[in-house]
Amino acid sequence: MNVYYYRWFTAPALDNVVYTDLLDDFKEVVLDKVKEVQVSALEHTTLEIKNLSNGVDFALLVVDETGVIPAAEDALLPSYVSMGFRLLRDSLVTRNGSKRYAGVIETAVEGNEFVGYGAAIAAIETALSDNLHTGLIETAAPIIPKRPLVPPMGTSYVYSSVASALFGGLGTQNTRKP
Repeated sequence: MNVYYYRWFTAPALDNVVYTDLLDDFKEVVLDKVKEVQVSALEHTTLEIKNLSNGVDFALLVVDETGVIPAAEDALLPSYVSMGFRLLRDSLVTRNGSKRYAGVIETAVEGNEFVGYGAAIAAIETALSDNLHTGLIETAAPIIPKRPLVPPMGTSYVYSSVASALFGGLGTQNTRKP
């Protein structure tokens, strides 16, 4: 599971319907790009939005998406092998962020290098720093929040905007190791 943080440009509506458009755009802008470098055995099942400012607003989109690269089970690397991306901050308020994606196919790895898929990797780098839209209007920008995430009521989060993202190569996700 990856968690993404976005800063909403305008005040959310009184209902959760507005979040559905945002989820649809996230699927198109980010998830569809990530699937291009993931093997077909990897499944994405849900996208979820939680408004951390009020703890009430939420939306859930059930998706039935798999990676695009066809592969037999024996061609998959273990689930803890991941492609790492560094989210570069625009200020010194926070540390840089990161995203790691599982679903790496063995034939795309030579030594410790991820080979091929250069255009797909570039598309993910762009997507991770792109704003999201509801219709034609930009409504949310990716951020890196400073911990702790739960501010006292009536205060705002401390964050840096994501200036850009860079592919860092292959690594591991320790939480997925057996």
